[in-house]
Amino acid sequence: MPQVAALGLPPQAIWAAVFAFGCVLGSFLNVVIHRLPRMEGYWSLEFPRVSLPVINRHTLCVGDHSVVLPLPIRSTYNLALPPSACPACGKPIAWYDNIPVLSWILLGGRCRQCRHPISVRYPVVELAMGILVWGLYLHFGPSIRTLGLVVLVGALMVCFWIDVDFMIIPDSVTLPILWAGLIFNAVFFRAAPAVVGAAGGYLLFRAIEGMSLLVLKREGMGRGDAKLAAMLGAWVGPAILAAGLFVGFVVGSLVGVGVEFARHRWNLRAALGAIARRETRPFPLGPSLVIGGLASIFGGDRMFAWYLGFLRG
Repeated sequence: MPQVAALGLPPQAIWAAVFAFGCVLGSFLNVVIHRLPRMEGYWSLEFPRVSLPVINRHTLCVGDHSVVLPLPIRSTYNLALPPSACPACGKPIAWYDNIPVLSWILLGGRCRQCRHPISVRYPVVELAMGILVWGLYLHFGPSIRTLGLVVLVGALMVCFWIDVDFMIIPDSVTLPILWAGLIFNAVFFRAAPAVVGAAGGYLLFRAIEGMSLLVLKREGMGRGDAKLAAMLGAWVGPAILAAGLFVGFVVGSLVGVGVEFARHRWNLRAALGAIARRETRPFPLGPSLVIGGLASIFGGDRMFAWYLGFLRG
C-alpha cells in the first residue's frame, strides 16, 4: 500500500484511525436509524401487540412486531434537531457521554443522570460499523472503491435495523443510494454491470411477488426488499448480487423457520403444521438480505466462482 507508506505512519495507526472513523459513522447511523422512520411519519408503539392488516401504505402491525402508526411530521424533528437526549428523563446527552462504544461502556449502559438503561444496540451498531469499515479498508485498500462501499455498507446497516423495528425499508435510503451507485460506477468503473445489477435485482423480486400473488394468493415479499436488492446490485453488479441474494435467501429461510418454532414454543409438530398450512407469520426479510449483501461484498467473487465451478462439475 504505497499510499499508506507515503504517510510515514505504521499500519496499526492507520487501522486504528479507520476503525475509529467507522465507529463515529456508526454513531451517526444510530441517529438515522432512530429518527428517519419517525421523520417520515412512523412511530413504534409498545402496545397493543395485535395483528392488523396493511392499510394503504402504512403497516400497522405484522406478526409480533410493535404497532406502527402514521403520525404528523414535526418540522423541528430531523437528523440534527433536537439534540440527543435521554428518552427517560429528557436530559441532553453531553458530548463526552456520546463517544462511540467507549461512553456506553464507561456509563455501564445507563444514563448518567437518571440511570435508565441505554439500549445495547447503540454500541453494537457503532462497533459493527467500525469492524466493517476496517474490513473494507483491509480488503480493498485505500481506494475510491473503499469509499463507495463505505456508503453502501452504511445504507445496509440503516435498512437492517429499520426493517427489524418497523418492517419497512425506506425509499429515502434505498433510492438515493441506488442512484449514487449507478453514478459512482459510471464515473469510476463501468456503468453496464451496475445497471444490469440494479434492474436484475428489482425485477427478480417483483417476479417473486407476482408468482406469490398468483400461486399463494398473498404477497410474498415487500417492494422495499426489491429496492434493497436493486440498491445492492447498483453497487456490486449482477454476479456478486447473485451470490449475496443466495446467502440472503438461505439466511431468511432459516430465520423464517426459527420464527415459527419460537412462535409455537419450539413444538416441532405444531411449527411444521403451520408451515404446511401456510399459516406462517410475516417477518422482515431485509436483515437477511443485508447479511447476504455484506457476505457478497467481501467474498462474492469467490462464492460466484465456486458456484460456476460446481455447475461445471
